[in-house]
Amino acid sequence: PHGGAAAERASSVLDIDALLYAASEREDEAHAIFSEFDRDGSGSIDVSELGSVLKRMKIISEQMPPASVDEFVRTQMQLADTDQSGQLSFAEFVDYYNAVCDLPQIAQAARDAAEKAAAAEAAKAA
Repeated sequence: PHGGAAAERASSVLDIDALLYAASEREDEAHAIFSEFDRDGSGSIDVSELGSVLKRMKIISEQMPPASVDEFVRTQMQLADTDQSGQLSFAEFVDYYNAVCDLPQIAQAARDAAEKAAAAEAAKAA
C-alpha cells in the first residue's frame, strides 16, 4: 500500500516537472514572438503588431475580410490588455499567448466532458 502512494507521488512530481518545463519552453516561444513583432523596440506590442502576431500564429485567416480582421484584433487587444494602456507588455502578452495556446486543449476537454455527460445520461435513461 505504501509503495503505491510513493509511486503516485513520484508520478505527480514528474508531471509537475514536465509542466514546468513546458511552461518554460512556452515562455521562450512567447519571448521570441514578442521580440520579433515589437518592431519599434518599445518593449510592448500595439494593436497593429498584435495583428501581425495573430496572422503568424494562423489565428487570423488570409480569407477574412479586412473589417473583420480589424474588429477581431481590436477585441483580442481589449482582452489581453489588462491594464488598458493600449499596448501589451511582455507579461500581458505571455498571459494572452498561454491562453491562446491552451484553447484547443480546453475546447477538447469541454467536448470530452459533454460527451461523457451525454453518454451517462443516455445510460441512465436506458
